[in-house]
Parts: sequence; structure tokens; C-alpha cells
Amino acid sequence: IGFLTILGYSLYDTVVVFDKVRENTSEDGVESRRTFAQSVNLAVNQTLVRSINTSIVAVLPTASILLIGSVLLGAGTLRDIALALTVGTIVGTYSSIFLAAPLYVHLRQNEPEVKKQGSRPRVARTESGAVR
Repeated sequence: IGFLTILGYSLYDTVVVFDKVRENTSEDGVESRRTFAQSVNLAVNQTLVRSINTSIVAVLPTASILLIGSVLLGAGTLRDIALALTVGTIVGTYSSIFLAAPLYVHLRQNEPEVKKQGSRPRVARTESGAVR
């Protein structure tokens, strides 16, 4: 039960990040000033506080159940489920923020439309003289 709960939580958190990625990349359009990787990074930054707050709210009760269940009550089943939920929430939050988005950028970096989108900001910057 704990594994399925954490799997659902992690998937939902990842979907929120990827929905923001989709929103940011669809706004870019033809005249983009950002590369695909920058759009993904912006999406992660926009959802970072929400993801961390959600995980803290999820970890506090499970950690308290872990401490109360194992220390005060000595209940092995409470300890097992609370440990699975606590560790899973922390790992799920880490993976949805720090692993899923960079992996997505890495997998899409060789697609022609992403390469084309990445070359436009460089050309615009060198033409304007801003960055060389």
C-alpha cells in the first residue's frame, strides 16, 4: 500500500512539472528567446516551491507516525508503512524535481525541432551583440 501511494504521489508531481514544461514550450513559439533546456529549467523553477511544500506536508505526518509508532508504541506494522511512506515521499520528490526534467531534456536534445529552437536564441543574441 505504501509503495502504491508513493508511486501515485511521485507520478502526480512529475505530471505537474511536465505540464508546466508543456505550457512554457507552447508559449515559446517561433520567436523564442529561450532554448528548450531553459524552458524546462524555468518550468522546474516555477513548480519547485509547490513540490517542496507538498512533500513537507506529506513527510511531517508520516515521520511523526514513524517516531510515535516505533518508539512509543513499538508497533512494527506502523513502523514499516511509515518508513516506506517517508522514504518514498523524499525519493519521489527528488526524482520528480531533479531527475525527470533533466532526463527529458537529454532525451529530446537530438530532435530536429529542439535543435532548431536551440539555435534561434544564439543567432538572436549574436545579432544583437548581447552575448558572443
